[in-house]
Amino acid sequence: MNKATGILAGIVVVAAAATVGGAWYTGTQLEPVLSTAIRQANREMAASFNVDGQPGMQIELLSLDRRFFTSTAHYRITLNNLQGDSGPERRELLLVDHIEHGPLPWSHLKAFRLMPVMAASNFELERNADTQAWFAMSQNQPPLRGQVSLGYDGASDTRLQLLPLDAREGNDTVRFSGLNARLTL
Repeated sequence: MNKATGILAGIVVVAAAATVGGAWYTGTQLEPVLSTAIRQANREMAASFNVDGQPGMQIELLSLDRRFFTSTAHYRITLNNLQGDSGPERRELLLVDHIEHGPLPWSHLKAFRLMPVMAASNFELERNADTQAWFAMSQNQPPLRGQVSLGYDGASDTRLQLLPLDAREGNDTVRFSGLNARLTL
């Protein structure tokens, strides 16, 4: 083996070790980062979305199944005091989040996005009794999806997608063409 091949092999080994070590470390840091982000979001929502002295919306981490390169999180978003036919109602939205640990998540590598990130999140709305009609309007596809890239510096790049919705009831028809949004913080 010549010297150049040895150097190249050494670089590949070091890069692979750094990626594996980074994924393990990121996985250990994920739960505290998620908990902090949820607490902060709940504080901000309580301050700005308040109904009769109660938070109008709250987010809760239901579970986090951590593996070496990926994790799966389940969240509940509770909407309180919504006006219904019989008075104030409570609704729940459930989200499942497939999280790839950084520094180089597979989805970023496939898209040739080579900047290191702490995590790449791919979430979607889950079906439950409160979202059944929404799923029916989107041909039984998750009507809300998104991707979030979270940097080690706390910066985030979020892409949200609301699928087109089509509802018919009697002679009434409601159509929504969908929405794609990108938020960077």
